[in-house]
Amino acid sequence: MITAVFSVRNGALCGFHVSGHSGYAPQGKDIVCSAVSSAVIFTANLMEQYDPSLLAVTEDGMFAVYSNHQSTPSLLKGLKKHLVNIQKQYPQYIRVYNLILNGGNTNV
Repeated sequence: MITAVFSVRNGALCGFHVSGHSGYAPQGKDIVCSAVSSAVIFTANLMEQYDPSLLAVTEDGMFAVYSNHQSTPSLLKGLKKHLVNIQKQYPQYIRVYNLILNGGNTNV
């Protein structure tokens, strides 16, 4: 399963951490993983255009990005909406959460 966690600070989205594999289909044919990966990389590339100092970490099966730039909440809101829509179509393959910094974890 893919897990997407969006960090929220002072009511605004400031980053995300996406990890796991959906298991929908074999590697190379997994439309859920492809959709999520494409959206995540696209969003990270856009964020980098506005904030060259953003923090990005990648490993096999994991991608995380954090930024405090003023454009970040809007870009992250779009990514979150996209991933929530994928979750609605494929609920057994992806979960989307909010992580309230200095607060708690809430399901979307």
